[in-house]
Amino acid sequence: MNKTETIIYWMNTECFNEASNFEKGLNQLNEERHTITLALNQREDQNLSLAAGLLLDLAVEASGFKADVLHDHENKPYVLNHPELFISCTHCHPYAAAIISKQPVGIDIESQRINFSDIEKHYYSDEEKNYLQSFSNNNDRQKARTDLWCRKECLIKFDRLRDLKALSGLRPPLGYRFISQFIAGYSFEILIPDTSYSIQEVTIHDFKF
Repeated sequence: MNKTETIIYWMNTECFNEASNFEKGLNQLNEERHTITLALNQREDQNLSLAAGLLLDLAVEASGFKADVLHDHENKPYVLNHPELFISCTHCHPYAAAIISKQPVGIDIESQRINFSDIEKHYYSDEEKNYLQSFSNNNDRQKARTDLWCRKECLIKFDRLRDLKALSGLRPPLGYRFISQFIAGYSFEILIPDTSYSIQEVTIHDFKF
């Protein structure tokens, strides 16, 4: 990879509501992602899948490689013939994002309108629950609750563990850090190594259609 060790791209997928943009993007996908995208029933979901595929391809290209992004038996993306590269993607209407690095990484976007109260009861540690109770404002507490869930999702993508109480969203693994990207009404959390990184919002004009 180049000077930047970790590259992150994100975008608003509503640009693919326009049929011509959707078709142009679809024609850029490899056969596997093309099939995955068209198998979805809702146009919103198709837009998200399309954007995730394009962003993953863009991240691989920006890293100096030319290779297809495929999916393993757990539906996790990987770069064909390049096990030294680690990639991940996420989407929550209308946003999608992708990340690539030479070390394991994680990324997640969630709407802060989702009710995470039941999830908090079952999957947050006592320390995390006490942390959330320190917020007197309900909106601030909901944001923090969603941020924590995003961080847990990042940790799952990082090492594929499923013990959510053991995955503390308050502290990243040694040699890593959480960074947050602001999107109004959403939590966008990224787990990256303690190295340089770049993050860029992508528009339809950034794709070579």
